[in-house]
Amino acid sequence: MPMPRSRRSVIIVFLLFSLVVSALLVLIVLRTDTPEVIEVTPREFQSGDVMTIRGTSFGDARGQSYVSIAGRRVTASGYLSWSDSEIRLRVPDFSVSGLLVVHTARDQSAGLLVRHRDDVPQALETAPRQQIRFDRFQPGEPAVGDVVEVHGRNFGNVRHGRMIVFSGAAGTPVHAREEDIELWSDRVIRLRVPDGATSGPVSLDLPGSDFALGELEVRTPGAVRQYGEPVPLALELFARFTVSSSAVPTDLWLWWPAPRGRQAQSAFEVISAHAPDALVRRSDMTLLEWRNESQPHRGVRQTVRTSRAPVAFEFVPAEIRSTYDRSSSTFQRYTARHDRYAMDETQVNTAARAVFVQNNPLTTARRAFDAAVRDIAFDPEGPEDVVSALEEGRGTSEAISRYMTGLLRLSLVPARVVRGVRVTSAGSLPLYSWVEFLLPGIGWVPADAAAAAGADAYYFGEAPDNDTRFVSGFARLDARRIELGAGHEYAVRLRPESAVIVHPAGLTQSSFHAEWISGDATVDLTIAPVSLLEMPDVFRLSRPAADPPADPEG
Repeated sequence: MPMPRSRRSVIIVFLLFSLVVSALLVLIVLRTDTPEVIEVTPREFQSGDVMTIRGTSFGDARGQSYVSIAGRRVTASGYLSWSDSEIRLRVPDFSVSGLLVVHTARDQSAGLLVRHRDDVPQALETAPRQQIRFDRFQPGEPAVGDVVEVHGRNFGNVRHGRMIVFSGAAGTPVHAREEDIELWSDRVIRLRVPDGATSGPVSLDLPGSDFALGELEVRTPGAVRQYGEPVPLALELFARFTVSSSAVPTDLWLWWPAPRGRQAQSAFEVISAHAPDALVRRSDMTLLEWRNESQPHRGVRQTVRTSRAPVAFEFVPAEIRSTYDRSSSTFQRYTARHDRYAMDETQVNTAARAVFVQNNPLTTARRAFDAAVRDIAFDPEGPEDVVSALEEGRGTSEAISRYMTGLLRLSLVPARVVRGVRVTSAGSLPLYSWVEFLLPGIGWVPADAAAAAGADAYYFGEAPDNDTRFVSGFARLDARRIELGAGHEYAVRLRPESAVIVHPAGLTQSSFHAEWISGDATVDLTIAPVSLLEMPDVFRLSRPAADPPADPEG
């Protein structure tokens, strides 16, 4: 007997309704499978802090799920509790500023930016309850690079933006850097005397005020460092983003170089800037962030002001210390092997054995300087890598500086390449590199082997007689240069799966690091050369080279 039409209609409607409900349930289940981070406390943290993450769809138990901070996974021992709506963990020692992401078996959350307190200047959360009291420095007459302890009370158990400031050789205060500080507690601060510090007052700088600690006698055994009159310089820095696809990145980040102030060169003072507010400030870099509505293709433009002074060292070799503190992070960092210095090449190792003098880092450095000048003639169009430059007998200032750095590191003399630009008589700013080597008790000493290998003759011709403002070489630099970075400071990759450009601009030791989120977006980053807004009159005194030699060896 056939089923009545009305009954068939009811069944069809019921089946359609069931399908719709099932589809909605599947969509709800799939949607709730994606974890969502709603709140993180604290957003600014230190290693060892307990962090609470609140949100949805984390899962009732952790299982194989995990949390990452700046792309680094928190290991199993770091979790205190895990529920579907809350995760509590202890921040591991390796953590730095970056995006926090919750990863589950099915999906991962969007990133939420969290910041390490050491990465950004911090205001004091509360004023000290009691007046700071200074007792003594121990030892009382340290040398540059030595460990000194500041004893007293009420310094604070964490640094929180506080800074120890020394007197400087060029009259500019010298701030102890993050790597100089070994311990900060309420009663004792232990740190290494920073490069450029001299005898004089030492203070504890607080946000909005400072506290005078006392006078400290700082020695530089075996050396006198002298600075000339600083020359003011105004520059323009520019980086542009372009999106070469129809998709636009939802988030875009750029690590922008921010050179440190030093005794020979003041910190960059920003006169005008077209850029978003900084999210994170590190020692040599600032993290900038654009959102989709911020038109990220516009990029960054900054006009900055600085000053540069000539510097020269005079040595008393018999008084120079002969050994380093090999346990220090500075010694280990700047004697490390690296491919860019060709330290595994036979020719470089042979040359290093020839320049090495046991327990005499100054003579070793002088011999490495002479070897670099002898083995590679300056040629701005020559190769940049050490191996090719040695084969051809010519190379850029970068190749010459890398070679000298490799010789010194193989001789266990800490050394690093400094990158920047030269200010030529015509006002151009070609990229340029030189070397700094570390002498125990003295600090970083400059050496411009490329200048002696033909760079100064190429760019300037002969300098006026006896004018030290225009002389560069071993342990002396003229003022016709702008430093943009020394050593190696690396940007933090915020998301492991994001697209990245690391621009080999040579404008800073870290280059420019750009990163964005969007599967279909293609972003290009263009770095404009540094430009000089006005040529200082003092630089016009040097005689311009008539015709740069076609062959620097000739």
